[in-house]
Amino acid sequence: MKTMKKLSGILISLFLMVGLACSFVSCSNDDDGSDTTPEVVNYSISFEEDTSALSVNVDESITLTVKEKTGTWKISTDETSGSLKVEETATGYKITGVSEDANAKLKLYPVEAGNETKYDVELTINVVQPYYTLNLTLADDVAAKAATITVYAEGKENNVACPEEKKQTVAATYTAGEKTATAKLEKAKANNYNYFNNIVVTIKDSSDNAVAIALSTNYFCWSATSGDGYITGITISAAVTSKTFTINFENFTIPGGSVTGIEWASDWKETWADRTTYTVSPVVAADGASATFEIEAEKLTDKKEFYINFGSGTIKALKSDGTEQEISTKSVTEDKWYSYDAADTDWNVTFSYVALTDADYTETLATNVKLPENTPSSATVVLLSDSITMPSSAKAFKLVYTVGENDKISASTTWITFFANDNWEGKIEEFVNAWKTPNFSESATSFTYYITDKDVVAKYLAGNFYVEADTPDYTGTFTITYAK
Repeated sequence: MKTMKKLSGILISLFLMVGLACSFVSCSNDDDGSDTTPEVVNYSISFEEDTSALSVNVDESITLTVKEKTGTWKISTDETSGSLKVEETATGYKITGVSEDANAKLKLYPVEAGNETKYDVELTINVVQPYYTLNLTLADDVAAKAATITVYAEGKENNVACPEEKKQTVAATYTAGEKTATAKLEKAKANNYNYFNNIVVTIKDSSDNAVAIALSTNYFCWSATSGDGYITGITISAAVTSKTFTINFENFTIPGGSVTGIEWASDWKETWADRTTYTVSPVVAADGASATFEIEAEKLTDKKEFYINFGSGTIKALKSDGTEQEISTKSVTEDKWYSYDAADTDWNVTFSYVALTDADYTETLATNVKLPENTPSSATVVLLSDSITMPSSAKAFKLVYTVGENDKISASTTWITFFANDNWEGKIEEFVNAWKTPNFSESATSFTYYITDKDVVAKYLAGNFYVEADTPDYTGTFTITYAK
């Protein structure tokens, strides 16, 4: 009986254990039908702002405010464009433009998604450069007084009045007493070549009084890369009441002598007679090797430029006894333009004299050469002759044009001009020219011109003889000789 009771107890215990296990399985799988498969999460992010056409200016910022999101979103550093600077904020993202880029990219990803990319969000942002930055450098004495700086600029095209919409006045970014400043000029107001011109800088001190200044130049050209012709900044120095112009004498001196016939114009008009001009009396140095005169700032217009007519034919160098010193060449001609704000070293000219006679022109370079049939009257120039080889030993040239029997020489139209190359360098418009050749005559049988200035001779030696004329129909011939 004891044995039967014991066996019966063991069976009952096994039955209870199996029943409990079956009860557990039944509760989790069969009784309530629940599923232990992990829940699928669809990561997403949205913003309060419209992200279909995002745009930001260089050096400026926009913000994106998170509206809703699932998951933790981060900035993908490797996928963010270098044209952008992106910072995460408490409510979203701050996006700053770094450099111009029409298709800059910003990529965000959910951290929980692991290596999967199907939830990544990529935004395209147009980074716009609406300004060109003009750098200003102030001399010490100007910086010591400066408190505020404004810049006026025009996007003027050549020989065309500047329309109002191309003008602008901006406040420069400047800290009083500093030696540098920047001015943001609107890109849309530059001219077709990215130039701003007629720039005027106004500097005021802490009492709002204007500081008298001079600019290194009055134009500015922006370029993404530096290169010839591009001015990225302007240097500002203290203004002066006058500046000295120097005339150097080459191969002669006139101690105790004088220079007469020089005048300068403060504006430009078609004819010299219509300009505002000032006659000067240069002071000859004690050694007679140079002469100087002053250009007064108060006589200039707002453009701060002036012109000197060295090709007028009225300028004379006189010796101490009043006799004229022959000046065979000058290094500049009529309508030479100067900027008042240019370096003093640019304010000079050379009068030269080479003691040569006709007997010195013993070498023949070209004989009886006719004007090329394709000689133009504008836009370009052509080589006088393919057979001319420039001699390195030449010190001066003599040009003679013998009038052809069918030539119609007119005091109202005739001109034949030589150049040293097709870039219009070494211009000799006095050769055969009704307006510039001294004692021009319609009945002349020949015209002669001497090239003796060493700088001009060097241009021709480096190039050749190029020509243009008011008509290609002249039947005369050219003869060119030179002196060694």
